[in-house]
Amino acid sequence: FLTAKETREALRVKDSEQVLLAVAFVCDDKRRLFECFPKVTCWDTALKTNREKRPLFLACGNACGKDSQNMTFTYLRAFMPSECLWVFNWLYTRAMPQLLGRNVLKRTNLSLTDGDKNEYGPLEAEIQNGTFGMSRHALCGFHLVDRSMVSNPFGKPGGKKDEDFQCVKRHLKNWIYSCMVTVEIEAEYKTSKGLLLDWLG
Repeated sequence: FLTAKETREALRVKDSEQVLLAVAFVCDDKRRLFECFPKVTCWDTALKTNREKRPLFLACGNACGKDSQNMTFTYLRAFMPSECLWVFNWLYTRAMPQLLGRNVLKRTNLSLTDGDKNEYGPLEAEIQNGTFGMSRHALCGFHLVDRSMVSNPFGKPGGKKDEDFQCVKRHLKNWIYSCMVTVEIEAEYKTSKGLLLDWLG
């Protein structure tokens, strides 16, 4: 209630006026796909997709959005007022259970998000509370590796060293991705990490 009141005051909305804080929606065919493929789900927020500049929350199913025909599908969308903690809490505790059904949500095995704690903090709480009963949370490799390299470009090399810099960056990125794709046991991870540290030295 306080968050809604504060939002109304920030937007200077009168008591007699109504304001849309957030809306989440699903289509029947996409809900059916999620019911068939709930095991792995991927959630992310897209910016600059609408005229009101609201963040758009997207939920993709099974192996980041693939059905049995290897087709991508997005089963839930939500226009949000912000990426604050309370908005994600509303999504996981209210919107998703009502729109998708608690029984289906309990069948998810892996929930992938980016590294925003506002996004995954409430999710981990709801995993503990049983809303996503069988699920484990993991951070998305794309956001961890690719996006972090864009937002943290390790400084800028001199003009003559740019080609070498890009080569090292590309090699490092491929190496980290290989740990996510091909490494299966702890011993392999330790070997790969040791080789990476030697290479960096």
